[in-house]
Amino acid sequence: MEGYCMDLLTELAKKLGFKYKVHLVKDGAYGRQDESGNWNGMIGEVVRGEADLAVAPLTLTAAREKAVGMTKPYMQTGISILLRKDIISEEAGFFDFLSPFSGETWFGILIAYFVTAVCICIVG
Repeated sequence: MEGYCMDLLTELAKKLGFKYKVHLVKDGAYGRQDESGNWNGMIGEVVRGEADLAVAPLTLTAAREKAVGMTKPYMQTGISILLRKDIISEEAGFFDFLSPFSGETWFGILIAYFVTAVCICIVG
């Protein structure tokens, strides 16, 4: 097996001084909880004690964080939300991209930008 996750596991083992044995999960799944609360995949193996840890590009979800301990993410992905084009509002405005932050937040960002620019001019 090879790849970034294997390289990461190898380096961790060297630095922390532990030995490991790698195996692929039987069902080939990352881990999903069914209606009865049981987990499959890698998460399931860790929950049931069949594995001590799982190293994979897992997406952090609230359910997974409740079931197992997780490290901080070591990589960010460009996960996005997709919508059908026919349900997107035709009335979207030109400045709608600013809506994630309030006006006060944008004002603070603008002030910080100008203060930083002035400081760079003074120092430079």
